[in-house]
Order: sequence, then structure tokens, then C-alpha cells
Amino acid sequence: MMLDYKIVDAKDKDVEIITSMKLVTMIDDDMDKILSYAEKEKIKKNITRNINLTYLNYKMIMVNNRIAGAYVVVPYKDGDMIDQIYLFPEYRNNGIAKEIINNLKSNNRNLYAWMYKNNNAAYKLFDSLGFKTYKETERNIFMKYDFLISLEECLVGIKHGYCDINGDKYITFHDKFKEEYCLQRPEDVLANKMGINFDLVELERSILSTRNVD
Repeated sequence: MMLDYKIVDAKDKDVEIITSMKLVTMIDDDMDKILSYAEKEKIKKNITRNINLTYLNYKMIMVNNRIAGAYVVVPYKDGDMIDQIYLFPEYRNNGIAKEIINNLKSNNRNLYAWMYKNNNAAYKLFDSLGFKTYKETERNIFMKYDFLISLEECLVGIKHGYCDINGDKYITFHDKFKEEYCLQRPEDVLANKMGINFDLVELERSILSTRNVD
């Protein structure tokens, strides 16, 4: 069961905790072993300087008036990048991150994310939400969610067929099609995995309207 949470804008009093979250993200246990002392010190200085300049872009995740985590989205390429989404361990695995990412998807046609290659949990989460790997470096994986590609993949999975007024399903037309054909609701098209052009148009209209696409 997902905990009740709310999102609030970060304030100057949050700089220290945001900085600590970013440090944990950038220098995790594995990276702590790989990076040299000089590299780690450079990262720490850059993070401290960057957070002091950009903390107002962060959103704080609050549970019972306590800070449960934070995230930040920054402009990137033809869309936006989830540069960080962090939850303290006791608030993980309850759907908060998934819901936040889905909400961000609703407001961004092209949404990106990055993670270390060893972060299997993050990869599985973004992969389950429709993100696809588009670039890899020695240490990182970059993933992208493209709304139009996701829409196309949704439609490709729907077979040609229709339902009549009695709820019976057909994959070929019969003599009483004109009298008995019934336009499906978008959610029924997805559930039945079948439809004709009229059904698909209404499904597309429904999906596009939720994304404020004219």
C-alpha cells in the first residue's frame, strides 16, 4: 500500500539534505571503491556548488510532514531529464517513485533518465514504465521515454476485431455487423486487445487528451 505523500518546493533550509542525497547517489558503495580520493573530492565540491545554485529546482517528497526524499527534472535534448529521484530506504518499494515518474511522463512527451550500470533496481523501474535504453557509457545507462513510440507500441498490440451489442467478439465481419456493432470504450479496447478503426480512433483520442495533445 502506497504511503500518502505530498510534493513541495525546496527551500534554502533543504540545501544540506539535498546535497547529502546527491552525494549518496553519485558516490554509492560501488563508485566509492572505484573512484580515487581526488575524483571523489572533486565530485563533492561540484555537487555542493551546484546544489547551492540550483536547489530551487528541486521538489521535496514529504510523508507525514517528514522529508522522505527529493527529485529534480532538468532540460535535456528535446525534452527533460530526471536528473535525480531519491527516497530514503524506509520509503522505498511502496509506489511513490513510480507514481511520481508516471506524473512526469504525463507532462513530458520526451523524458530521459540516467543511472549507473550497477543500479539494477532503477533500471527495472524505468524499464517497467516504458523507458528504453538509448545510450550507454562506461559507467552509465541513459534511458528515454517517447510518448509517440509508446502509443505506437500500444496500438500494434491490438488485433482487428469488434464487439456487438451483446458483448460478443468477432474477428471477421458478419451479416448483421451494421445493426449490431457497438463502439467500444477506450479501456475496453485495451482490455479486449481488439478493435476496428472507429474503436482505435477513440482510443487514440482518449490517450492524447490525457497528454493535452490537440
